[in-house]
Amino acid sequence: NLLMQPKIRMTEKVLVGAIFAAVGAFFLALGLPIGLLAFAGDPIGQGMFLMMFCGIGGLFLVMGLFFLRSEVKRRRNLQELVDHNQYVMADIVGVQAQNSGSGGRAYGYRVECHYRDPGTDAMHVYFSRVLNFDPTDMITSRQVRVYVDPYDENCFLVDVDAVLPEMKIHRD
Repeated sequence: NLLMQPKIRMTEKVLVGAIFAAVGAFFLALGLPIGLLAFAGDPIGQGMFLMMFCGIGGLFLVMGLFFLRSEVKRRRNLQELVDHNQYVMADIVGVQAQNSGSGGRAYGYRVECHYRDPGTDAMHVYFSRVLNFDPTDMITSRQVRVYVDPYDENCFLVDVDAVLPEMKIHRD
């Protein structure tokens, strides 16, 4: 388990970015020819249609590409941390359920771990990605590697897979 590369998973930004970019591209691809052909004799109507349809499409496309770009950058930064072995060993202190609003029903779990920086004596608290199962009884170690960017403490990866057994889920 200790020799395996940690998995850098996609976040919801990829899904949101892909949807926004696709909707934006669709609006642009459809709006441009329709606006130019359907309103050929009406320059004011044509301008309004193109501004509305292509403006919304362009906005969605830019937002989608922004989300996708930020996710690619995040993944690249995390991969560099893993490749250069820039990690600290943090103590696993528990598992927190992620509740879905007022219903109080858990939709996932995060492993909480703490690391005290010996140089500054500051306590750092890290949470793993959301897991879709309660890992409390499956954690195989008291410590976990946390890959941390020394210049940006908000760029980190808790290698939770290294302290969990391999999961094989079977469904009927």
